Amino acid sequence: MSWASHIKHLYWRLRHPARSEAELAEEVQSYFDVVVERQMLLGLSREEAERAARLKFGGPDRVKERAREGRTGAEIETTRRDFRYAMRALRKNPGFAVAAVLSLGLGLGANTAIFTLVNTVMLKSLPVKNSDRLFFMDSAGGRDHGNAPPYPCYERMRDSNHYFSGMAAFSSDRFKVTIDGAPEQINGQYASGSFFNVLGVGAIVGRVMTPEDDSKFGAGEPQGAVAVISYGLWKRRFGGDLSVIGKSVQVGETWTTIVGVTPPGFSGLEPGFPSDITIPIALNPGVRSKAMWWFGVVGRLKDGATPEQARAELDATFQTYLSEIGMKGDQHFNGIALIPAAKGFDGLRQRFGKPLLIVMTIVGLVLLIGCANVANLLLARAGARRGEIALRLAMGASRSRLIRQLLTEGMMLSTIAAGVGVLFARWGVSALVALFSGIRGRIVIEPHFDGAVVVFISAAALATTLLFSIAPALYTSRADAARPGGNVPAGLAGFRFGAGQVLVVIQIMLSAVLLCGAALFLRSLHNLTHLDAGFQRKSILTMQVDATLPWGGHKPSLEAEEEYGRVGRMWEELLDSVRALPQVEAVSASSMAPLNGRYRGLVMKISGEPAGTEFRHSTSLNEVSSGFFDAFGVALLAGRSFTPGDRASSPRVAILSETAAHAAFHDSSPLGRRVTFPGQDVTAEYEIVGIVRDVRYASLRKEAEPMVYLPIEQAIAPLPGVAVAVRSRDADGVLSVLRSRAREIVPGGFITNVATVRQLMDDSLLVERLLSILANLFGGLALLLAAVGLYGIISFTVIRRTREIGVRIALGAQRSAVLWMVLSKTIGLAAIGLALGIPFVFLAKRYIDSELFGLHTQDPLAIAGSALALTSVVLAAGIWPAWRGSRLDPMTSLRQE
Repeated sequence: MSWASHIKHLYWRLRHPARSEAELAEEVQSYFDVVVERQMLLGLSREEAERAARLKFGGPDRVKERAREGRTGAEIETTRRDFRYAMRALRKNPGFAVAAVLSLGLGLGANTAIFTLVNTVMLKSLPVKNSDRLFFMDSAGGRDHGNAPPYPCYERMRDSNHYFSGMAAFSSDRFKVTIDGAPEQINGQYASGSFFNVLGVGAIVGRVMTPEDDSKFGAGEPQGAVAVISYGLWKRRFGGDLSVIGKSVQVGETWTTIVGVTPPGFSGLEPGFPSDITIPIALNPGVRSKAMWWFGVVGRLKDGATPEQARAELDATFQTYLSEIGMKGDQHFNGIALIPAAKGFDGLRQRFGKPLLIVMTIVGLVLLIGCANVANLLLARAGARRGEIALRLAMGASRSRLIRQLLTEGMMLSTIAAGVGVLFARWGVSALVALFSGIRGRIVIEPHFDGAVVVFISAAALATTLLFSIAPALYTSRADAARPGGNVPAGLAGFRFGAGQVLVVIQIMLSAVLLCGAALFLRSLHNLTHLDAGFQRKSILTMQVDATLPWGGHKPSLEAEEEYGRVGRMWEELLDSVRALPQVEAVSASSMAPLNGRYRGLVMKISGEPAGTEFRHSTSLNEVSSGFFDAFGVALLAGRSFTPGDRASSPRVAILSETAAHAAFHDSSPLGRRVTFPGQDVTAEYEIVGIVRDVRYASLRKEAEPMVYLPIEQAIAPLPGVAVAVRSRDADGVLSVLRSRAREIVPGGFITNVATVRQLMDDSLLVERLLSILANLFGGLALLLAAVGLYGIISFTVIRRTREIGVRIALGAQRSAVLWMVLSKTIGLAAIGLALGIPFVFLAKRYIDSELFGLHTQDPLAIAGSALALTSVVLAAGIWPAWRGSRLDPMTSLRQE
């Protein structure tokens, strides 16, 4: 018979199984009748002939089984029958099925949800052409992806290199975008005209930017500036209207014309921080600067070129440029490095990569506990099926065939659980995305259930089947075929009971590890939230106020002092409008607020020191109003604070943080000393008049950086935007006044990023809060599953020993003694599980220590609290079966088999 005929016959059997089985039965019965008749011709009676035929061939059923095994596609038919039988078995035991599916479904769902985020944050490549050929350029030797050389140096590299087919410059920003008269803040970026071409990204509507669109400083192109928007902004703000092409929108004070929409899925090079609008980098004044590091560069390596060849050529150009601008030898800019850009910037991966892997480990342990629960259920269920298994063995079924059937039942459970897990995962991913976005929704993650997620959950379901099915299947198939109606063999019963104990101990051990980890993360979060960060946290509202100021390029020092002073007076005037309000306790403006996560670095030269020593005094700068230290409660340690008299025309003064004072002056007093700031527009000297406590600006985890404070009217650079902080009893009322006054006083005044200091702290502690919430959530789930498993094994123990308990009570044993006999088993299992679990917490030290703050893995309070919680839950799970056993009626117990 040809293969086509075999396939056709198999298809017919699968379409008509009843008719196929009927024909097979008829054929086998005919063959069996022929054999019986031949035996009868030899002189045997019909009964003797049928017995002889069965002894020779195994009976009609056995013949049919062998015939099925010899057919083409027999494995498919067998598998289908196994699944049908497994489904019928689960329908007959709905309680068992629900318990098993929920135990596995919760574990699979949690693992799928976390893996979906891991896939989105850590594994996915950018949706661009040949992403493996893209590289970021870094002028700090590989320490910072977005630290490309100054723009004139980039242009030189772009035009003279031999190993890149294209380069593009870009810089992320948050723009004030006015659409149809309504202003809003939108994440965007400046980008060179080659940006989309280098990445290999086209437009689904209109076109992308070209080099011509970026050819004129301040305008983009001679006809005006253009903009390319993201698919998300197009759908969200314009409803997917095709007429958006050619529409004018205002970015800051610049009118731009929308020329294209990028494809869905592409939103820039920084995962988690999408750029919804891209405008020419020629619009940024920084392109004229010869010594500003403010943007990133991405390049596409030519086929056949190696990163080392390209790096060496670019570094030679960079070193020549540093010599030309007098910065040769600067330790910060120590050479060009090329960093793979296939996955975009790794800021999100650096922040969340380790925590996500920790949570992935946690949910993996939860799944193991769920598997142990299901294995216990299957072992307990084996007792109820001993008659069925023994009968099938007596009828000729092989043990391998029975094991296959039992594994098929396990696969059926895992398949259903995987479906339930996907439902849990979809809900869980939405909840996790909300957690990841932070209090102010600044991080945008868009996970998808793609092929990688499907492969993961399929592999997890298969591994889960093997974990919980193999041991029960092997030992269930050991039933005695000679005693199909008898009790379970002693060896089997003993294993089932012993295996149940082992599985419960494993559950308690894993739960102990998870609970200790959850307690450590909770304690770490507590330490951070109660950390003295150098500023007051209560009743302070912060916001960003931006102005539209013309940038006229760099100026001589006296002109800069006068212009920057006028801008500073404008910000002081804005503050004066709310200082007089009765509900306002303090108000301030500053170029940087605590916990805003950014620094403005510069070098400070102490007057009187020899030339060349300024690079030893790197510091950060914050220009502040006179009420800044009062508004944030920053303590003055020495000297005086700023006053309203520190104007642009007054003697120039500065205040140092304690770290900056110690770094620059060591043990001597800096008060009265004078400093300058090389490389800035303002070259005047500043007298140090005070020292204040350190304030943590980047995050609560990072130690305070050296900081120099200047009065806002004595700024050394223009301040087109400030962070305003208000301590008030009526934050909403003050915010309303500020919005109104900003429109009147500040050109293009625009208020964004309104948040309390408490919300800024919560955002700063996003990773710690995420770890604490998830670790405690899944630790609690693990504890619940372990308690269910323990309850089941203790209940089974009581049922198994019913007669023994009845005899003990009938012979005069106290019920309290019976209670303790059963309860001691619970305590013993808990003690063994804890004893095995605590050392694993110590082994995890290197894995989780980097995520802890102010404590170590061997934290006695966390370990003791976890052990107490686990013991309480374990006792609660075991006491009911123990009490029920102690209340058994001896006469009823003695009658039971």
